[in-house]
Amino acid sequence: MNEVRKQLSGIEFSVSWTTRAPRGSEQDGREYHFTSREEFERMLADGLFMDAEVFGNYYGTARSSLEQPAAMATIWCLTLTCRARRRCAPPCPRR
Repeated sequence: MNEVRKQLSGIEFSVSWTTRAPRGSEQDGREYHFTSREEFERMLADGLFMDAEVFGNYYGTARSSLEQPAAMATIWCLTLTCRARRRCAPPCPRR
């Protein structure tokens, strides 16, 4: 995604949440919001994520990141799992 960010201007990228540890030069709030498993599970139980998956660690996109008024007038690039994409958008037409 970092390469895509460099090439596209005028597009906002959602920052997902995860319980995994940062890798390399990753910074909290830039690539991911890093949090504890307990905090993620609390947020999940409170319905704060539009998607959440477990791949050994939790990953999720917070609803609040797209529900803010400023977000409505912006083009967004989301990184979602296939399951979350099916829940969040109408189906793609078959060719």
